[in-house]
Amino acid sequence: MCVLYAPNDHNERLKTWDQLRSMRASVGVPCIIMGDFNEILEPKERRNVVGYSQGKRELHNLLLDLELVDMDIGQNFTWFRKNAASRIDRSWVDKEILLQVPSSKVQCKGRVFSDHHPLVFTTEQVQWGPTPFKNIDSWLEEPSFMKTFSLEWVQL
Repeated sequence: MCVLYAPNDHNERLKTWDQLRSMRASVGVPCIIMGDFNEILEPKERRNVVGYSQGKRELHNLLLDLELVDMDIGQNFTWFRKNAASRIDRSWVDKEILLQVPSSKVQCKGRVFSDHHPLVFTTEQVQWGPTPFKNIDSWLEEPSFMKTFSLEWVQL
């Protein structure tokens, strides 16, 4: 897992994107990249923005190059300041992780001390209902088992 705080400066951010590409190529294992990318992927991710900028295209190309999935976080914006709002915080996950752990998801929590919403990556176990009854056959050989079973379980 890589936790990211991308620079605000466009040229510095490009250097960070190149470092992520190098890291991804050298690691060789499934990865998760989470954090503040300081850039949006689509116009709808920033309040009062229309059209695509160079920065958006570069972030989109990075996502394609890294072959990761941009996880849904359940809300439009992760950063707020006065009238400004953007989705600059993201969680990118390797497809292999999603195949091995299909219950993986990212939750966007409430803001407390920051102008950013924290993101939490979770995996939830699927609840298949009550566990089926299991019996250990050796109990049936115990002489007092049927008497105890009748007293505790059998309702007349």
